[in-house]
Amino acid sequence: MKLGIVVVKRLRWLLNVMYIVFTGSLFYWYQQDSNHWFRYEPKDDFNDEYTHQHNVVSVNWHSVVAWAAFIICMSEALVTYRTWEKAYGLAHSIAKDFHASANWAATSLLVVAMIFAREHKHWAGHDYTYSPHSWMGIMTCVLTGTQMVGGMAFYLAGNGELKRELLPYHKLYGLATYATGINACLMGIIQHLSLLDCQNQYCKEHIWSDIIAIEAELIVILVFALVLTEDDGSEMPQEEHVPLKVGTSMPVNTYVSVTTE
Repeated sequence: MKLGIVVVKRLRWLLNVMYIVFTGSLFYWYQQDSNHWFRYEPKDDFNDEYTHQHNVVSVNWHSVVAWAAFIICMSEALVTYRTWEKAYGLAHSIAKDFHASANWAATSLLVVAMIFAREHKHWAGHDYTYSPHSWMGIMTCVLTGTQMVGGMAFYLAGNGELKRELLPYHKLYGLATYATGINACLMGIIQHLSLLDCQNQYCKEHIWSDIIAIEAELIVILVFALVLTEDDGSEMPQEEHVPLKVGTSMPVNTYVSVTTE
């Protein structure tokens, strides 16, 4: 499937809008009563003599950082070449640096998200690998780590022919990592719902989690549409020179620039 530059620009604009909508929905979900925003969560301690509480780091810190890693940073890493370089004319060297930086940011945020997850599970007394979300998170970490190492080797490789041969595999591995990470985040929402104090299945927390999941999938669809399609051969709008009419006060050989679509 091939897309023109104008369509790519429209999809890029829609992707930016979805980033904003998703972020607003996510933070609105966090501020619901049973979601506790980012406040510490009390945990009861029991022994033979007394009962007291200690504070547990909110699991929302793990959630928001993980979402930022994949729905924002890794999405941008995947669409950089197709949008900023090919559609908007960004220099290839700058686009390559931006792609690498977005991947580094995603990996760094994933590490921070895992630290928050460890802190929450440790102080809340939860097992580390008791759910499919936990195992999917481990798989995401492995894929992201190996993708970064392979990407650095690919980035620093001096052999142009080798780069061309490895590019399809690098692209496929990146998409697999992205899909696995988004899937882990969505499974995290499902697991999070089991911890909320909702009066029924249609409480506000449940409804907004459904909305967040739909918005995340729409972003994934836009990213895949930009990454997996090809250019139709059309070029960016170019400036052409049109001579001025005879009789003007300017010299005959004066031209004006006119942007054409």
